[in-house]
Amino acid sequence: MTGTVDSWTPIRPLHASLYDFPTDKSRSDKFFIDVSEVENDLAFASLGVMKHELHFNICSLGSSYLLNSAVPNLDTRLKDSISAELSYSCRFWGTRVGAASFEQSLAMEVADFDDDERLLFCIESVDLMRSFGSAAQSLIFILGWCTVRLLKSFLELGSSNAADSHT
Repeated sequence: MTGTVDSWTPIRPLHASLYDFPTDKSRSDKFFIDVSEVENDLAFASLGVMKHELHFNICSLGSSYLLNSAVPNLDTRLKDSISAELSYSCRFWGTRVGAASFEQSLAMEVADFDDDERLLFCIESVDLMRSFGSAAQSLIFILGWCTVRLLKSFLELGSSNAADSHT
């Protein structure tokens, strides 16, 4: 395993077979892991953590006009204000949603999150953690996930309507 040394790096298997075996139903039988189900669980969990823990001015900054580099004790404030779960969720929620299979309930959670000010709080948090690239990547994954699902729905609706018109 890599990524076990610090809390900022995702855990990854060193050898592909450690991932391939449990995700191949024909090889793993009762040990099979459905990755899309795991991704859905992680997506819901990440959104839930952010829903409960994100809030305005998460590190209690005295002024929003200060550069992060000018904030006194920023590292201490981060450790005191942002849990490991929230840190992970803010940085990787888009990756988790992007890898999840489409479910209406997940789409509703994403829409609620995007329509709420928590998205701004999430962006503030990743900026304070110096992980803004993760936030940008998350938004790209979310946009792709929504676009593909929306196009798929339109195509299914169109083919359904076409089939109905021929009967």
